[in-house]
Amino acid sequence: MKFVWKWLWLGCLTTASAQSVEKMTVTPQAPVPGQTIRIRYNAFNGPWTAVVYEYDSLYHWHTLDLPLRPSGDTAWAADVAVPGDAGFLAFAFYKGDTLVDHNGDAGYAVLLRSSAGGFAPGAEAGWGLLRSPHYNLGIPGYFGEFSISDTATYMWLSNEVLRHPFVAPHVLVIPYVEAMTRAFPDEAPARLQRVAAYFRRQARPGQADQAHLFWIEKRFLRDTLAADSIYTSALALYPHGELAKWTAYHALQTVRSMQDRLTASERFLTDFPSRDDRLDAELEIDYSKVYRNVFMIAVATGDTAAINRWLPTAPFDRLPELYYKAIQIPFDDHKSQTAAQVYPLAARILECVDRAAPYPYLSPLQWTRYTTQALTYERLTQVDILRGVGRNKEALTLARRLQQILQYRSARLNEAEVMLLPEKERLPVMRESVRLDEATAYILDQLKAWYLRQHPEGDADAYLESLKDTQTMALMRARVAKEQKRLPAPAFCLAERNGDSVRLEQMKGKVVVLDFWATWCAPCKAGMAGMKMLMDRYAADTNVVFFFIDTQESTPDYREKVTSFLRAQHYDRFRVLFDNGEDTYKRYADLIHTSGIPFKIVIDAEGRINFANIGYFGSPLGLADEMDAMIRLAHADRPVHYEGNGIHFGGTLTMPDGKGPFPAAVLISGTGRQDRDGTMAGHKMFAVIADSLRLHGIAVLRVDDRGVGETNGNFDSATTKDFANDALTGLHFLQRIPGIDPHRVGLIGHSEGGAAACIAASESADVAFVVSLSGPGVNGLQALLTQNRQLIGGSPATDVNKQRFDSVTTLLLQTVYAHAGDTDLEPVLRSTYAAWVRRDSVFISGLPQKKTDHFFFPFESYVRQAVGPWYRGFISYEPAQVLPRIHVPVLAINGAQDVIASASENLQGFRRYTSPGLLQTYEVPGVNHLYQHCHTCTTAEYASLTETFAPEVLDRIRSFILL
Repeated sequence: MKFVWKWLWLGCLTTASAQSVEKMTVTPQAPVPGQTIRIRYNAFNGPWTAVVYEYDSLYHWHTLDLPLRPSGDTAWAADVAVPGDAGFLAFAFYKGDTLVDHNGDAGYAVLLRSSAGGFAPGAEAGWGLLRSPHYNLGIPGYFGEFSISDTATYMWLSNEVLRHPFVAPHVLVIPYVEAMTRAFPDEAPARLQRVAAYFRRQARPGQADQAHLFWIEKRFLRDTLAADSIYTSALALYPHGELAKWTAYHALQTVRSMQDRLTASERFLTDFPSRDDRLDAELEIDYSKVYRNVFMIAVATGDTAAINRWLPTAPFDRLPELYYKAIQIPFDDHKSQTAAQVYPLAARILECVDRAAPYPYLSPLQWTRYTTQALTYERLTQVDILRGVGRNKEALTLARRLQQILQYRSARLNEAEVMLLPEKERLPVMRESVRLDEATAYILDQLKAWYLRQHPEGDADAYLESLKDTQTMALMRARVAKEQKRLPAPAFCLAERNGDSVRLEQMKGKVVVLDFWATWCAPCKAGMAGMKMLMDRYAADTNVVFFFIDTQESTPDYREKVTSFLRAQHYDRFRVLFDNGEDTYKRYADLIHTSGIPFKIVIDAEGRINFANIGYFGSPLGLADEMDAMIRLAHADRPVHYEGNGIHFGGTLTMPDGKGPFPAAVLISGTGRQDRDGTMAGHKMFAVIADSLRLHGIAVLRVDDRGVGETNGNFDSATTKDFANDALTGLHFLQRIPGIDPHRVGLIGHSEGGAAACIAASESADVAFVVSLSGPGVNGLQALLTQNRQLIGGSPATDVNKQRFDSVTTLLLQTVYAHAGDTDLEPVLRSTYAAWVRRDSVFISGLPQKKTDHFFFPFESYVRQAVGPWYRGFISYEPAQVLPRIHVPVLAINGAQDVIASASENLQGFRRYTSPGLLQTYEVPGVNHLYQHCHTCTTAEYASLTETFAPEVLDRIRSFILL
């Protein structure tokens, strides 16, 4: 769906001058270092917290948490004791862990003043570098894509260097000359020579100054002779100084032997302990790489002593990888080491995590959250290790700590906690695991056993199903439906483990599930527990077949490994096919755009790939349920074709399980060319609706629009009335389908499709019901006027430009409405617009301040659309003439936050014109035009929202149809 109004005028609204209420204030307005300041943040919907970033007079960042207290009904405040060496402060405001507000591209910044006048040391450099993210000397992520120019960066750094000459030149020289080179490439050589001369004049330059001078000559001036001279002099003065370190670091890169590289890396760390991270970065010395050399070679050679020597000083970013390589691979993946073997090193690594130096751009609370979350899955392994060495109390404490982060959304952690808890305390954890679809086979078996002890004659499977959270399952099914595909499945002929050959073409008429895996792939094998659950569900269904394609194997005995693995895990019913090298894997992987395993494919009875499941996320039950949803949709969806009104229609009929007869609905799309799934902003609205209604015994037909996909015909010449006739053609097709109740077939229309559904119902007694989703309850002119004003009102344009857009669009809409049936509409529009332009010129000339911001109205594109049959027809739509002629139940729904179709206005129209005994209305709180729960609720937000369609709206539609 595009929107009812198809202009792209919003792209023409630009502004640089719109002002808003100042959200953050600072008292006093010109603070100095050492002073206590008060900040006040104006915002609703607390509680809020803040983080303050301080840039000091030695040019280092520090980050602190800043609790806020309520200050009146709509504000939050805090007192900040500004350090005496601070030069610059920046603020960011958070809700929980989520950054909500840093004032867009402006930031919340305070440049501190010196008590002697002017800016304090660090003020201008901090402000410049914060807004220059490509220099990597600010706060990562503070601004999104925003950056000032290199010229501006140079200006701020130049001011800092000139005004604070005792420290700034010696610390900021490299970013200063880098900005200079980028901003003034032609003048840079001469300016660089002056900078180099400044450092040469130093009576006894320090190591950092000599390193800077060397780097300026070598990297920026490219004067090898001068650089070599400085290098020789520096080594004579400082034989173990910064340039000696630079030489040793680059020598490391040439060492080839693993053992020699380990020795050289350890020698480097011994001779040159890290002291100045900023200088190291300027000289392109990466200590993290050196530690990685040590750890990865030590892991590969089993040199635990080398790991232990360097663990205490290792940077944090090396520790997660070390834990993975040294602990998780042998313990979790390969099962080659026991808990007792890995525990000593695992414990030491995690102790070092807790002692690691924090990043300067994270506050203490942020650092704690970061380190905890960064190693969440490593700590999951640690729970199992602790349990394996009998440290159950410690394991349970860690498990409970992890649950605070994962909130029972890890099947592995849930199982571990159940095993660690006393039996009488296990039940709530097991229930929560199933509720969130994060349970293992062990949990399911334990919960079934408990249930049958309480209810010996009960249905344990039904009990487990009843525990699952409705919202979680609905979101999962919506996600699955959204990802549906219709790709021809590549043919294959592969050898089966029992010696037979299997051809895909032999499976025509069945749903085929392919699981691509390998014996060396730990996630592949871990996911098979979920696949076994799934196969058990379909054990009696001969129309669903499962194959496990073993691929990417390199060892000669891989077939024996397959047999051994299946036997050990009791996967005797698994039908394993052996790939021809990577041939089958590659053809399927290319189609679904992946490059690894595991992945699973669901092929429908027509031989088309319907779904792909990529990776494994740790929950056997979650995998089984997701794959089950895919299989059921592949079963339920039938491709259909039919003729009517001289058009060949192609669509999908989604049938419920069972024989029927079922009520049914035809889905009608809104304005603009749409495929059968209602694909908009990355969402497949109609696929989600169809799957939800299918689950409750309602068949659904969704069809490609005219000129889209498998439907032919001319979309551009069609009107809303034509779309109503297309819907009736689909309805009559449905009435002839076996298993459909011909007396209970209705229409569900979205946006303009709601108008088409009402027109069809007003003209045909065959329509059993109507559901209007954001359909117009007012005439076409009023709908477009309201939509126009809502979109303009929410745009970033200046007030003057909003007024001008509203003026011209209202005038043109009224003109089209008055002349919709006239052949001379185009010249009338041109004359009307020309008259408006003349009046607008007079209006602008009279403004005291001309904040027009490049006003542009796309008149030519509007005229092309307005004179077409669709536009004339829609603007002439009159619900007062259509709705009273509907004699079947009508459900009119609108999102309360819909900026395209006003909920109050349209629902009031339905109430005014529809027979009261036939009408139900529903204004849905918090949802937009696509029925997504939204935040800003603008059209730009649609694609970023994970939800496709609000579950409560699906429930309301279902109950209305089944009433």
